[in-house]
Amino acid sequence: MASPVGDLPQLSIWVEVGLLVGVPLYAAVFAALFQSLVGYNRLRSSSDIFTAVTLWLLVPLHIGGWLAYQYGGSLEALLLLTIWPYVWLTAVVYGLPRIEQLRSHDDNINFGGIIANIVVFVFAAAIWEHDALTVGIVLGAIIALGAVGLTLIFGVLKFAHFAHGDSMMLSAFVAWLLLNGIIVGERAGSETTLLPVNVNDLPGAESAIWDFSFGYGLIVAMLLAAVLTAGLMVGIDRMVYRRLRKRKSDIVIFAIASLGLAFVMRSVILIFWGPTPRLYTPGIRNRIDLPFDVSLLADQVFILAAAFVVTAVVYVLLFRTKLGKAMRAMADNPDLARISGIDTDRIITWTWAVSGCLIAIAGVLLALQAHLDSELGFTLLLPLFAAAIVGGLGNPLGALVGGFVVGITQEVAVTFDFLSPGYKFSVAFAVLILILVVRPRGLFGERS
Repeated sequence: MASPVGDLPQLSIWVEVGLLVGVPLYAAVFAALFQSLVGYNRLRSSSDIFTAVTLWLLVPLHIGGWLAYQYGGSLEALLLLTIWPYVWLTAVVYGLPRIEQLRSHDDNINFGGIIANIVVFVFAAAIWEHDALTVGIVLGAIIALGAVGLTLIFGVLKFAHFAHGDSMMLSAFVAWLLLNGIIVGERAGSETTLLPVNVNDLPGAESAIWDFSFGYGLIVAMLLAAVLTAGLMVGIDRMVYRRLRKRKSDIVIFAIASLGLAFVMRSVILIFWGPTPRLYTPGIRNRIDLPFDVSLLADQVFILAAAFVVTAVVYVLLFRTKLGKAMRAMADNPDLARISGIDTDRIITWTWAVSGCLIAIAGVLLALQAHLDSELGFTLLLPLFAAAIVGGLGNPLGALVGGFVVGITQEVAVTFDFLSPGYKFSVAFAVLILILVVRPRGLFGERS
């Protein structure tokens, strides 16, 4: 009988690495589940004992599958010993607590079950669809940056910023303007130079760096666009949202106002740059080969590096500075923060400034990955909200993880035969619903 997964000897390295990484992940997930099940240092029922024993048996089963594969075992047997136990784990983790209606604090079981399923999904994608997984990681990094800005705004101001996606595209077009100084002309197909001096006029600005398709001019334009977008977001807050706060408007009014601003931003893009998609650097982009049969565009390497650097900077800002502590304090309890002497207006201003920088960088990276398009921001709005909600609204770390979950799931899911690529963004909606059903507060959200 033919192998259901085919002859895949080239996957041996992938399998070995996946298993080596998987052992500590197993142990971490199972430890959390075991701690949740034990509760107060004692097991509460026969199903608790059964679940705990099952969890710990999977670890030697996993290692045994790896050793069997090392000594000539088949890949099918390996997958049977490593992936199918996760199916059993899921049944145990989700089934028994529902049957016996365990205590409410056992919500941690759902968390462990979700993490286990995410790990097995990524592991399977690394074996069968590693190209889609790679693209999903790149897209997830972009979504994560946008979602962090979105969750910062929600955490401090407590409303859904529906103009977030269009703000990203507007920032990307501002970077285009700074780079080339071009807008659409008076006649169809013509272009007009608006800026007498642009970034590309700098010496060597268009000369490609390494294998990238762009020079340092794009990086300079992105940073300038981040500064301008931060100022724009602060200005919009002063003109629109602050007035609504003074009137003590309902949260629905804030949401509608942000939706109106989204339409305004999209119209501005169409007026100045038209509906035609554009590229920062037209032409063929270089591809580089990485270990484990992974191939990436050189520009995607830059996108990942930029996303991780910006994420590290935001982490330091939020958790290692007084400003970040004040922002988190205001997100937790605005009234208590105000009584404690925190200048809430100043914190709101900084929140918009930081979010504006994240918006601009995410927008430029998105346009570099895909293209400049007036409709792309609105299309990305659902994945942005899905990432923020999946991770837990108001939690920057959760938004970061949610971004990768949504990005990877979108790209890998549409490789299935029964799902058309046109449903890519619907996958984000499905993930959102699933997480809300299993764990309504998100992966890292606080219990209300």
